Amino acid sequence: MSSMRSTPAESSSVIALLRAWKLITAMLVLGILAGFGFSALVPTRYQGQVTFFVSNPTSTKASRFESAQLAQERVASYVQLLGSDRLASMIIQDAHLNMEPTALAKRISGQSDANTVLFTANILDENQDQALSLASQVATQMIKLTNELEAGSDPAQSQVALQVVSGPRVTDGPIQPVRRNYAIIGAAFGLLLGCAFVLLADMVRAAGGLGNSGPDPRGQGTSARPAGSSDATEAIPVSRRDRRRAVGVGVTSSSTSNE
Repeated sequence: MSSMRSTPAESSSVIALLRAWKLITAMLVLGILAGFGFSALVPTRYQGQVTFFVSNPTSTKASRFESAQLAQERVASYVQLLGSDRLASMIIQDAHLNMEPTALAKRISGQSDANTVLFTANILDENQDQALSLASQVATQMIKLTNELEAGSDPAQSQVALQVVSGPRVTDGPIQPVRRNYAIIGAAFGLLLGCAFVLLADMVRAAGGLGNSGPDPRGQGTSARPAGSSDATEAIPVSRRDRRRAVGVGVTSSSTSNE
């Protein structure tokens, strides 16, 4: 098997990168700082959480399998219901909030695992206390909403019951922005930018060196003439004084020879 060998161009690029390691390192550090700086512009968000358990209160009239299947079918619907305008309107009305239901609904989301009767509501807010308060409202209003949808005016007729089993609680620190992720992105961008600048400068330098290896511009691209050849256009001009001197010398030589 033949061994792989790097081409001269690849070797030149690697050498250029190694020689410019200080510049590349500087761009890397600047990228990290830029990432941290950009993360400071992103609004801080805290997350409130509350976990619900879905059960079937009429389990005495049905098998356990049917009861569990019914509860699991409701979980997927309830997760979607968390981000509804109706739940947001109930929260705004009860907590006397000055905001649109659509805006509040975007802050509330849900998640659940497959084949379970548990689902969790997540609430985002820029204020930690407000996030906890909204989580408490979701815990209360979600139960009221499901009772209204399942049984109407008589909660006893509901086939599904919703209970809070965890929370309401709020995270100790903000979950957004994740400054480490912004720093990693900034570092990668700075590293790529530094390497691209060095390689581009090396290519320009190489192209300039190849251009200087051509014919000398002072020769104006003319071919060399054989030795002893003359060109009337390249004759050295002679001034009038030089001509007079030449004529005088010629006359003196002529008179001397006649004597």
